[in-house]
Amino acid sequence: MATDYLLAGSLDEASEALSTEATSLALAGGQSLLPAIRAGRREAGLLVDVGALQELKGIQADAQKIVIGATETHFSIANSPLLLELCPVCCRVAGAIGDAQVRHRGTIGGSVAENLQSSDWVVLLAGLGATIVSNERRLGIEKLLEPRARSNSEIFRYLEMRRPEAASYRKLPNRASGHAIAGVFTALVDGDLRIAVTGLEDSPRRLYDLESQLELSTEFDDPKTLQIEPENCIEDRYASGEYRAAMIQRLLMQSLSDLRSQL
Repeated sequence: MATDYLLAGSLDEASEALSTEATSLALAGGQSLLPAIRAGRREAGLLVDVGALQELKGIQADAQKIVIGATETHFSIANSPLLLELCPVCCRVAGAIGDAQVRHRGTIGGSVAENLQSSDWVVLLAGLGATIVSNERRLGIEKLLEPRARSNSEIFRYLEMRRPEAASYRKLPNRASGHAIAGVFTALVDGDLRIAVTGLEDSPRRLYDLESQLELSTEFDDPKTLQIEPENCIEDRYASGEYRAAMIQRLLMQSLSDLRSQL
């Protein structure tokens, strides 16, 4: 199937183009979308490039909230002086994504839109209960994780999240791609413990039950304290469910230790 290309000059132009072509897709950095098209997981009759739109860029942060434009690259986020001061976990997550090419071209909005099981950003956003603001609506991150949660005509504008008092992200990366085979994000938000993981299901998710059971002051020297059942974990060519469960337990212990050290 041939694919047409449009470099959008405005958000309105992009929105109109996406709504008139059934197989149209928004393109920014393309580091998540283009591999999906090549692999046959996505079909694109028209690619609408929104990467140059200034209204989709920008980073803002204060004592309460973080706002990141959807087309900010992983590299720009990793090197943001504002985020380094007010939310350094965002810089650490962005700086550990993929390789240099992916970090310079890939965007936070594209990573979230594709919602890959191995997405570093989605596990952080799930942990912080982020909201995605698009050209059509405000969408909670957990709603986005549901199947068929967004249409092709929807363009992410920016992402909002609470600024955590402390946060940590640990992952077991695939040595070839840098994608997370397993990952754990922990944070304190308004004094409440947040835990999100990737590797358990097809999308990263919060562990609400575990959050309610744990006390951050507890020392977790025994992995059995943080039991993860192998049957709940993904099995693929990269790792068995049993191996993922063991790694999530270990990463969770490390992440909680990181969190305690920040208090």
